[in-house]
Amino acid sequence: MLLPICNSACSGKSSSQAGKADTVVVEPMYKLYPTTNNWNFLKLNTADGRIWIVQYAINDDSKRFAVALNKTSLLPSGTRPSAGRFALIPTSNIWNFILLDQVDGRQWQVQWGLKEEDAMVLPIPQSD
Repeated sequence: MLLPICNSACSGKSSSQAGKADTVVVEPMYKLYPTTNNWNFLKLNTADGRIWIVQYAINDDSKRFAVALNKTSLLPSGTRPSAGRFALIPTSNIWNFILLDQVDGRQWQVQWGLKEEDAMVLPIPQSD
């Protein structure tokens, strides 16, 4: 009878906290965002804003690939990467997403495509 009381008292936790594990929320460094194309996803580095087009295939290895959409970090100069900083938001246009810097509010139009000339990441200016 005294053992459970001693365990919670000795640990410094109240009886209502006893048995509860400490929870640590970790933001993922990478997230996959589905497109409306059955075979393609966008992979986002949530710390620096880089994006890849990821295509999978069932039977044809030559159609399975990941290619960079933007190879350059979108962090302001001198800023350290932080997981969870960037997020992709789908639009009603199947080829476009909005990339949002959740720390400073900057945004980009992300247009993906199966041809290199169709894919781009363009800043969206913000007027005050």
